[in-house]
Amino acid sequence: MHDAASLAPHLQKYQGRRAKALRLTGIMSLGLGLALGAGTDGGCGGSSDSMLLVKVSNIPATTVKLSVKASLDGKAALQGMDITMNLTPPTGSFGVAVPASTSGGLTLDVDALDNTGCVLGSAETPSITLPSQKVDEPLMVALVAADTSKCTIMPPPTCATGLLCPYTPLPQKQGISNLWAISDKDIWGVGASGLLVHYDGTNWTKVTPPSTMYDFNAVWASGPSDVWVVGSAGSIYHYNGSSWSPSSNLAAAALNGIYGLSPTNIWAVGNNYLGSPEFWRWNGSSWTFIDVGFSGNLRGVWASSSTDIHACGDNGFLLRYNGNWGKITGTTADLKAIWGTSANQVFAVGSGGTILYYGGSGPGWVKVSSTGTNSNLNALFGDGTNLFAVGNGGTFVRGTAPFTSFTSVSTGIQTDLYAVQPTGSGSGIGWVAGAGGYLADYKISR
Repeated sequence: MHDAASLAPHLQKYQGRRAKALRLTGIMSLGLGLALGAGTDGGCGGSSDSMLLVKVSNIPATTVKLSVKASLDGKAALQGMDITMNLTPPTGSFGVAVPASTSGGLTLDVDALDNTGCVLGSAETPSITLPSQKVDEPLMVALVAADTSKCTIMPPPTCATGLLCPYTPLPQKQGISNLWAISDKDIWGVGASGLLVHYDGTNWTKVTPPSTMYDFNAVWASGPSDVWVVGSAGSIYHYNGSSWSPSSNLAAAALNGIYGLSPTNIWAVGNNYLGSPEFWRWNGSSWTFIDVGFSGNLRGVWASSSTDIHACGDNGFLLRYNGNWGKITGTTADLKAIWGTSANQVFAVGSGGTILYYGGSGPGWVKVSSTGTNSNLNALFGDGTNLFAVGNGGTFVRGTAPFTSFTSVSTGIQTDLYAVQPTGSGSGIGWVAGAGGYLADYKISR
């Protein structure tokens, strides 16, 4: 047990750095100079402040912020201070800076809110008598689920045809490098430092990662209980529907792309290592290295069958397997992503607005002459009727069958886009993601 004034060094122990305190207004009449922060870097009031670290558990998965209220001797001292940082359901934490002169019984009320403002759970801390009472470090509080039956459920955002509709508030502000939609109500996104975000049909939420040691570069899933992510230093993680776990493999360099045909037929590709690109196959029980016989960094992989596999990468690196591995020429542009509708219709995109088309025979890869942009393209995907590609500076281009040309769709943003994922067959509806945690749905007319 410790008195309140002794908790400053313990805040460092539990947070890794002191809490950033935000000075509040409208409370001076109560004689309480409370300050509240979310466990980020920065100073924390005066040197006479004591620190309370509050750790919250049982936070619902769809929570986007905590609303914290404080009272001193039953009088309001802090109203509705929102905490969004250091919030990774089911846990979160924040710091309270209390001047040494504070006297009275301090109580904190904590509510978990979703993006509609609905209260999902609540808790109240036991009263702490300041300045003399000794308290546990940190102060623990567990939320109790609230009745949400009368809450207004916010549907997925929709916008005018041809426009992106940003999702707000963002669940986090790290760049999202890749998306994969299992359904329109089950979508995963990944990013640096183990970033995982998930959409359940109503809300995007940040998911507690299995590790923050690795950058996650790509995600693929065969279903809700079979989700795979790959990333830096050969990292591979698997989600079985309830928990994430590492998948043992011998890859050493970064893995940049993953694609599968079934839970027992999955490929992961990555950077060059010891003269060969990382190229691995999952057979349902283990990962096996594939020597393709060529050197270079690979960024993406796609397959129509186990005997028709394509991969793309830096400096126009294009591979195809049809029983034997072959390197195909088509461009010198850096290629970032590859996707197809069938063995006779495969596309790749990359730097300088490059879009390549492979028809299964003839001259091999052919450069599409009219792509609608000169910006770097980072991702592509189709829904059977449309083919979409996104890139730097808010670039969004669209093609329709026979996909001989593409047109630019005005987005009105300058954000670099890294991922695009349709959510309905032929619907022209889906999601994009990019820098700064940007997420938006799109509705493009057929």
